[in-house]
Amino acid sequence: MQLKKLLSCKTPVHFIAYALCLIGLIADILFLVLDGADQTFTIGCFACVLVGSIAGLAHFFFGWKNVLLWASSLLYTAAFGFHLSVALPSLSDWWNGVNFIGGNQELALAFGAIFLIIDLTLMVLNFFDKRAA
Repeated sequence: MQLKKLLSCKTPVHFIAYALCLIGLIADILFLVLDGADQTFTIGCFACVLVGSIAGLAHFFFGWKNVLLWASSLLYTAAFGFHLSVALPSLSDWWNGVNFIGGNQELALAFGAIFLIIDLTLMVLNFFDKRAA
């Protein structure tokens, strides 16, 4: 494969999606390192973000008619759902001003926001025209 040929058929939308997937991969590693031992961590979220990021970055080499970018955004949606299902009781404590469930609410909120922003942006980018001129 020639790098010049691969780069010539990519649009700015592709590069934004790749950057988001790279940011998501870095955030996923930080999610494991910083929140891995906490009860707001879920392996389902970690796995979905990891596979979603890899799928999005693999689109650079294997286009497959943007199926990988769609799969990436759907996996980020599943990851956010996993994260929300585990982090919501802890965030409920934070909103109510009690400490019943426990957990690191700040990290849960931060990573939930990161995964949601990446998910929504990837979803919107999937509807853009990705044909090279």
